[in-house]
Formats: sequence, structure tokens, C-alpha cells
Amino acid sequence: MQMCPKCSHDNRDTAKFCNECGTELIGLLGKGEMLHSRYRVTKVLGYGGFGAVYLAEDIQKNKALCAVKVMFDNPHWTVSERAQNIQSFQDEARLLRSLSHPNLPRVFDVFADGGKQYFVMEFVAGQTLEEIVGKSTIGGIIENQVIGWMIQICDALEYLHNKNIIHRDIKPANIRFTPEGQIKLVDFGIAKRFDPSNPKTATMKRAATPGYAPVEQYGGGEHTDARSDIYALGATLYHLLTAQRPPDANDRVVQPTIFIPPRKSNPSISANCEQVILKAMAIRPEDRFQKASEMKDTLLGRTYPTFPCPKCQTSNPVGAPVCLACQTPFTGTMMNPFRFRSGKQATTLQELVTLIDGNWTDGIYHFYAGDITNWLGGIGRADLATTARNIIANEKDENIGLEKFLQSLGPDAPPAPKLKVDKAKVTFGNVDVERIPKKQYAKTLRIINASRGHLYGTIKSSASWLQVSDNNFSVNNMTITAKASSAGRKAEIEIRSNGGNIKIPVEMNPVHTWYKPVLKAGFGGIILFALYQFITYTIFIELFHYSAPGSLLVAFQMFVQNMKIGAVMGPMIAIVGAIGCKIYNIGKTPRALKWQKVIWWTLALSGSVLGIITTPILFYISWGLNLPLLHLVPDYRKDIVESMIVASIRGGIIGLLIGSSIGFLKWLRKIRKPLMYPVVIGGLLFILLLLWAIGDTIQTF
Repeated sequence: MQMCPKCSHDNRDTAKFCNECGTELIGLLGKGEMLHSRYRVTKVLGYGGFGAVYLAEDIQKNKALCAVKVMFDNPHWTVSERAQNIQSFQDEARLLRSLSHPNLPRVFDVFADGGKQYFVMEFVAGQTLEEIVGKSTIGGIIENQVIGWMIQICDALEYLHNKNIIHRDIKPANIRFTPEGQIKLVDFGIAKRFDPSNPKTATMKRAATPGYAPVEQYGGGEHTDARSDIYALGATLYHLLTAQRPPDANDRVVQPTIFIPPRKSNPSISANCEQVILKAMAIRPEDRFQKASEMKDTLLGRTYPTFPCPKCQTSNPVGAPVCLACQTPFTGTMMNPFRFRSGKQATTLQELVTLIDGNWTDGIYHFYAGDITNWLGGIGRADLATTARNIIANEKDENIGLEKFLQSLGPDAPPAPKLKVDKAKVTFGNVDVERIPKKQYAKTLRIINASRGHLYGTIKSSASWLQVSDNNFSVNNMTITAKASSAGRKAEIEIRSNGGNIKIPVEMNPVHTWYKPVLKAGFGGIILFALYQFITYTIFIELFHYSAPGSLLVAFQMFVQNMKIGAVMGPMIAIVGAIGCKIYNIGKTPRALKWQKVIWWTLALSGSVLGIITTPILFYISWGLNLPLLHLVPDYRKDIVESMIVASIRGGIIGLLIGSSIGFLKWLRKIRKPLMYPVVIGGLLFILLLLWAIGDTIQTF
């Protein structure tokens, strides 16, 4: 089997094209193939004209991931060419195996298997800088971030050059940015050892990448040395900041104007950074930086940088292990200060925190641009760099992200924000229960950060009747609104934040407006009593017992009469209805105020007595007002006395019925089980028919 170089899909050995994506196959290893009885191939990472790199699992180290590089065996090579290429491949493996630097990959194993040459090295996850700049939408990557990367490469080059090794193929495609925020210089396929005392000494093949290789790397009798790598690093810096590949060095010699100064392509590049690029990419090696450390210092904008001793404030050169005056040991942060875009710099984590608190906007900018992450990696705090990277990836609120990072600094962390509110208690006071749905009962509460940093958290109500305007907050000063959506008595607003937690008690005193149910019951009493009398007395009795020509007129007159009676009976019925509502409310809703209770029962008692006394009298008067029509009805005087008694009895019965019905209907609205509706309604109808029958029976006798 052989893998596709594009999608890593397994294909038959005889296949010419991938049956998954159609890419032409080049004879790569198959997925799952075992090498050296130890490394299981899982994926193609990359390939070129002389070899390929695979992702593999080391089964002797719990399937730890590693990268396996293999050299292709070209059938067109002569014997001497094959021997030379094998020698170059083995030289690269031996060279990498001799190196140990955080910005360089490590080689673990070198072997031959099936006539092919292999070496196993550290798997460097992440993206190449070429991939990153290709995704840039702003014409290049932010300068501060690029400078952080270049400083790490300068450190790696200084390490290599001190071992008399030059890389000779520095370019964005050979620099990887790991998920931990570290830069790795990879692909030493054309690296060489050089002897400063004998410039013509070379042990590996010559090659050059157009745009990044200096003129001396193309041959012509000139030799390559550390300054060749500096040219390539300057060209890489040019590409990352302008998003344009630099012109080839040979073309620049013939046509100097082909080179466009960096700031013309990207005006946001600083003058200092442009000077670094121009000096590093000088055509003549003697005009370039002579050492990687010189380029690094200039990138940092310093010639002889110093920093104050935190104990005695004496200025010391960056890199000094101890203070020249008091011999206080310095940490790694002091040797590589962090520079803000405002020009301020921090040499310790404590100073960084202080600068961020005083320049919060700049702190967000540098943190989310990756500058602080790169600086942490450069001072050996990979743990904090990893934490910062995870926060940037997962926290979209930049204020919260920066505060989380600061609080993750352990002993160097600043004091946490402090939650404070402007009220110890929220009180709604007396709230009219009947008006809650229509009127907005709301109270404000102010949240304040009484300390440094950024305050964020959540807000929650403990009761369904209490609603808050915001459930999350990320601000140092804000006002929230608490609203009452229904009746309640006590609740809490719980605020949980990175500055502490607070529970704020909330109280309400629900009250009921007594006159509303009275008015409702009174209006209903007038209508229902009149209709009831009209139906039972006028239609069912008068029209069926008398057939005089004026019967219809009598029926109409009786209806008007009963409306008058209803108007008088209404208040009494209303009070009885109010009593029914009150009886229902006891135990169901919070108690009303004491004075309201007195009003309820006083009106109920006096209204009932007044209704019983006045109803027969007013009924008689009503009949008297209609005497001109009553001559059509025989024995009307006897009917008057009888009707007075019946009206009084019916008034009390109808009042109780209406009041009880209102109470039942209120209860019915709160029922959550639909099956209870027909039961309750059926019961009410049964009571109505029963009372109707009782009333007619009394009238008959």
C-alpha cells in the first residue's frame, strides 16, 4: 500500500493516482506500515524531491508521536550520486542529533530499513510561518509578534553559529510556530559545518531558495558563513511583515530598484524594524549584522540595554546574572524585558502586571496579539505561555481573558477584583397584586468593582417571581434591574464573580385592592339578578299564566323592574361575592394589611344586613311604580307580598352563588390539570340548577 501525499489515503501499490482525491502518487509508505519494528506510520507530513516526512507512533513509548524522515532512492542516480546523497542525509541526522536547543528539533534515532535511510526526530506540531502569513488579511503580521519570533530564531542561530553550523535554508516554510507558542527552526537538509579559519570548507551540498538566499550561496567562488543565515532571516522578516516574497539576491544585483523598501509596502512597520531588514539583507556580507546577537539587540531597539535592580535600583546590563552593586541574583525575565507599544518596558512579571493595570487597553492588545505569550516562552516560562495560549483560544471576551491570565500568575498575580453593590437589601414595599401584570414594579441595583482589574460574573434570582435584567456581566460598573413578574414575599439575588460572591435579600409585601372584586361582583350581580328574575318569573310564570293582550308589555316592564331591583341588590351581592373571594384567598396568597381586613368584614356584614332589610321595601316600591300596568294582572296585591319574600330569599341565594362562583373561577385559573375543568364547571352548573329549583319551589308555595 502507498499513501497519498495530499490526503494520506491508502492506495494499492500499483495505483498511479489517489482513488480518494485524484492526486498523483509518488510511491510513499502505506498507512500503518511498521519501520524498524518500532515506528508505525500514520500520516504524510510533507515531501520533496529527495525525501518525505511521516507522522508516526513510537510503540515503545506508549505511542508517542514522532516525525520519521526517509530519503527517496532515485533509480536514475549513479552509484556516486547515491553514495553522496546518502552521506548528506546521514550528515543531517548526525548534525541534528548533536544539537540541544529549545528552538531546534531533537533527533532520537537513525537507522536503515529495507535499503532506505531513516532518522526519527521530535514531532513539531503547529503551523509554518508561511501558512500563517498566507492567512493574514491585513498585509502582514503584527510587528511585535514577528519580532518575538525573530528573537527566538536569533537565539537558535547564535547557538548554531557558535558550533560552526549554518542552516542555509531559513525561510517561513522552515519555521514552525507550535501550539505552546514556541518557534522551531526545521529542515536542516542543506545545512553545513564551516571552519572560520578556512572559509572554503564545506561538507554538504550547495543549494539556494530564491528570495531568501544571499548571492554568495549561489556559488561563484564566494563562501557562505553565519552572515548568510542573517540575510535569509532578514528576508524572512521582510516577507512576514509585508506579506510579499522578497526579490532574489541575484536580481537585486542586476536591478537594485526591484527591491521595495518594507515601509512602502506596509507603512505600519517601525523605522527601527525597517533598518534591521535593510541591514540584514545587504548584498555584501560585510555590510550585514556580523552576529545573530547583534540583529537581536537591534530588533529590541537597544545598543547597550540596561535594567534597574529591583533591590537597589542600580542600572545593570541586560544579561547580567547578578546586580553589579548589591549582588542580587536576577531572574530570566530581567534579561529579556517586555516592551509595550507605548515605549514602557517590564523586566519582571510584577512590573508587567503593574504596566497592564495602568495601560489596560495596551495590555489587551499585546496579550491577544501573542506578544506576552512569546515573551513568556522566551524567558523560559513555557507553563505560563501555555496557559496564556489556552485563554486566548477559549475566551472571546478580551477583558475577561486578560484578567484570567493575570490571576493565573501564581505568586506574581495581582489582587483580585472586589465585588461591591450599592444596596444591602432590595425592598419593593406594598405591591398591588392585581396590578403586577400591568404595572412595572422594578428596582435598580448597581454593581461596582472596588479594586483593580476587570470584574465579571453571573447574576441569578432565587425565585420565579423575581427577574433580573442581566444574567452575565463583564464590566467594572453597571446597573441591573430587578422586576417583579408576579406576587411573592422573599427572594435573593445571588451575584457570583471573580471578585467574590454576594447574596442580596429581596422583600415584597403583596396587598389586594378590596374595591376591585366588589365592583366586579356588583356589576355581575346587577346583570345576573335581572336576567334570572326575568327568565324565572316573567317568562316561565307570567307569560304562561296570563294571556292578556298586554302580556308582552308586562314582560318587558317586569324586566325593567328587575333591573331596578338588581341595581339595589348589586351592592349586597357584590359584598357577598367579595367575601367569597376573601375566603378563597385566605391561605392561598399573602395576607392583606390589617386595615384592609377590617374593611372587608365590616362591608360584608353591613351590606348583608342592609340588603335583607331594604330589598323587600324596594321591591314593593318597584311594584308600586308600575301600578298602571298591573291592573292587567289579577290578584296583584297578593303577588306583591309573595314576591317581596321571594325576592329577599332569592337575593341572598343569588349573592352567595355569584360570590362563590367568582371565588371558584379564580381558583379554576390556577388549576394545572386540564381534567379538573369539566369537574369544576359541572359542579357549578349543578349548584345553579339546584338553587333555581329551590327558588321556584318557594315561590309556588
